[in-house]
Amino acid sequence: MDPGSNVERARDGERVAREALFERHVDRLRLYVEFRLGRALARRVEVEDVVQETFLRAWRDLERATLSGDNAFFGWIATIARHVITDVARAARARCPSCDPGLERRDWSRAGERDPVDPGSGPVTRTVRNETGERLRAAFQALSPQHRRVIALRQFEQRSARDAAPQLGCSEMAVHALFRRALDAWARELERADG
Repeated sequence: MDPGSNVERARDGERVAREALFERHVDRLRLYVEFRLGRALARRVEVEDVVQETFLRAWRDLERATLSGDNAFFGWIATIARHVITDVARAARARCPSCDPGLERRDWSRAGERDPVDPGSGPVTRTVRNETGERLRAAFQALSPQHRRVIALRQFEQRSARDAAPQLGCSEMAVHALFRRALDAWARELERADG
């Protein structure tokens, strides 16, 4: 099935298409949110709450979004996730950290408490997906900070090598090489975890 058609069908309100988009992107988004939150914010808010808020905002605004295909959809929800994380950071700064280290969802949420989708997967599928996601997260965390950053910029935020170069402090060609090395290192970490 053409992934771009899922975007159009989801835009038309088709639940199955929304569930398919959610299933396709949730693990990648979760990993991206963990990376962008950082340790300090991750102690104050649940990653799953940020992921859920991101999808709630996406479903709310999908009709107005101009997207061309599945990759554009992930870039769009990554941008929404950055906005959600900004809202979390603002709420964290507004609160006295020594008084209450946790943040309530009502402190930063703009979408409410509803569940965006119920993917309807069976328990075996959910278990396998959770195990795979955990292996990907553990392998990602084992990478060097520079490798995590280049993967986040190129893969999660879908920035070009030209756009990522200033943020990484290197040339466009160096970004290409660094990205390849980072992906190879991630694959080695996954193999090590499987071995």
